[in-house]
Amino acid sequence: MTQKDPLAELPWPGATVTPSEACSRAIRGVCTKQLAGSRGMSALGRALFTLALSMALIAVYSWHGLSDHPSPIVRTALIGAVGWFGAQTLLVFATLARPPGKRGSRALRLGLLFGTPLVFVAYLALVSTEHFAFSKFSHGAPAAHAIGCGVVALIMGALIAGGALVAWRKTDPYSPGISGAMVGMVAGLASGSGMSVACASHETFHSCVAHGLVVFALALAGFGLGRRLLPP
Repeated sequence: MTQKDPLAELPWPGATVTPSEACSRAIRGVCTKQLAGSRGMSALGRALFTLALSMALIAVYSWHGLSDHPSPIVRTALIGAVGWFGAQTLLVFATLARPPGKRGSRALRLGLLFGTPLVFVAYLALVSTEHFAFSKFSHGAPAAHAIGCGVVALIMGALIAGGALVAWRKTDPYSPGISGAMVGMVAGLASGSGMSVACASHETFHSCVAHGLVVFALALAGFGLGRRLLPP
């Protein structure tokens, strides 16, 4: 036989006491004050919002380019920007709009993250109409022009990436860094392709550095911010 603990038979003071109805109402009132049911933006809505931001940025760049120095090369750059907007649409719906865990394999998304910016830079090099020696590009007015274009493209792309990341916040518990990088890359493509329309220079080094590197920079920034903003 086992001996019972004598303390186990003792009643606990107040164990059966329940709050009065008035007290319960007061507790419920405090806990539920200003609470209201809400529904977040749908994945489709976030995708369309992201693309709308990109389209608005490309439109601003295009308005500036076509009104300031309209030329056949600017119109060609505009056609290219429209084509890259189509690529952004595919990326957003294939890698972001689908539910977490169904946005493609990790290898596929990483391949797109590394491959797409390289293809974009190759495109910029292909459509360039001038080519300077690097020694000429890296000094004087060409270097200053490239720095100015790069800074503007980075700032404008960062605004788009920031707005899109806020829209996608708390939506990816599995790979928030990769999703954030995707958002940054999409914003970089919008800014880089749009800047090719607005900028008067279509020299190879200028286009690849000032217009192309923004895609890498915003993808990297999106990776870091995504890990902070996108987990639930």
